[in-house]
Amino acid sequence: MRTIEQLSHDVYYSMEKYSQIIVDLVDLVEDAESQEELGSVAYQVDLLLEVIDKSRTDDVEALSDLQIIIIQKEQQL
Repeated sequence: MRTIEQLSHDVYYSMEKYSQIIVDLVDLVEDAESQEELGSVAYQVDLLLEVIDKSRTDDVEALSDLQIIIIQKEQQL
């Protein structure tokens, strides 16, 4: 499992591997300062995991990591 810093680094330096929505969601999680903001992103991540093409393995892995990161970050707030 990656931290938000590691995930952000991976996404920004290998953007060609990720969808734009992943880049945007990582940015939202980095900037989130309240549980409401994190809850909103968590909902979006859950929805995307339901509908995403599973062959987009980098996106699926990033979304799965984001789910865990969001839970951890919510516990810290």
